[in-house]
Parts: sequence; structure tokens; C-alpha cells
Amino acid sequence: MTNDNNAKEPARFYMLDLLHHYGARVRILNTGPGVRAKVCCLFHHERTPSFEVDLVNGKYHCFGCGATGNAIDLVMAKEGLARNEAIGWLVNRYGDEVCSYISDKGESGRAERAEIRKAETTVDKEGK
Repeated sequence: MTNDNNAKEPARFYMLDLLHHYGARVRILNTGPGVRAKVCCLFHHERTPSFEVDLVNGKYHCFGCGATGNAIDLVMAKEGLARNEAIGWLVNRYGDEVCSYISDKGESGRAERAEIRKAETTVDKEGK
């Protein structure tokens, strides 16, 4: 039997690492049912942090500019990459465990996981 909290644990690492990679000063909020990080938005200039990251589910939202998404969306926006390139970037950085933070959201979740598996295969072929 799998513990859901352990299954989502890697999301914390990926999202925190991405925030640090993009130069964010992170403040951890341990309130309510989950653990969140609050930082100044990575997409617009602000003095007071309005960018919150749900570290359990690996999702972010800025209450200032409305930016929202997951790690793939964050890399797409910050690196200027297409979706499949952002997935490849994440696979290169974190390996095949990158699938673990993609939430199961029906058809789109399955499509994202399929894209990640395809990117993993491409990386494996290039690495050999």
C-alpha cells in the first residue's frame, strides 16, 4: 500500500530547487493541510511576495499577475522553451523521477506523463 504523501514528496524538492535556480528567496509557510512557499513573483517585479507554491502538489500561483501552473509551465516561461523542450530540460536535470510531481488530472495528466516518458527515452538514446 502506498502512502500518498510519500508519492508526492519529490514535488517539494523539484519546486524548491526550481525556485532557487531562478534566484527566488523562499519563505516556507507550514499552514493548513499542506506546505507552501511564498516568494516574490518570478514573472513581475514586486516588493511583497505574492507568488505561492504548493510544495505538496507542485503547483504555483501569483496573486499579483495571475501566473499559474506546475514545474513544466515554470520552465517553459522562464527558459522560453516549448512544452516538450521544457520536459526534456526537467528530465535532464532531475532524471526519470520527474513524473512523480505531475498530478493525475485526467486526460491532460496522462498526456503529460506520456510526453515525459518520450523525453526520457530521447535522453536515454542521446546519452548512449
